[in-house]
Amino acid sequence: MLFLVRLILCVLIFGVSLYSYINRHNNLTQFRIQVPLLTKKLKSIEDENTRLMFEIEKFENPLNLMELARKPQYGYLKHPYVSDIIHVQLENKTEN
Repeated sequence: MLFLVRLILCVLIFGVSLYSYINRHNNLTQFRIQVPLLTKKLKSIEDENTRLMFEIEKFENPLNLMELARKPQYGYLKHPYVSDIIHVQLENKTEN
């Protein structure tokens, strides 16, 4: 009877260990499958960021801004006079 209890206990421990190993291996396989998908998504996001940076630089180009200023819908905009420009100086506060 004691031998049968020990045998059942050993089989049970072996089964739990095997299940844990297989479960861990399945999780690792799932991560290995996700890595290429996430890498592809990251690449597309980086490409989109590069494209948007190019669009921003193109829009902020002084020639483009001058062309926009000439359009009729922006006719109400004017260049500021020198007397309208206010210079603000920031004080640097250093702690001792």
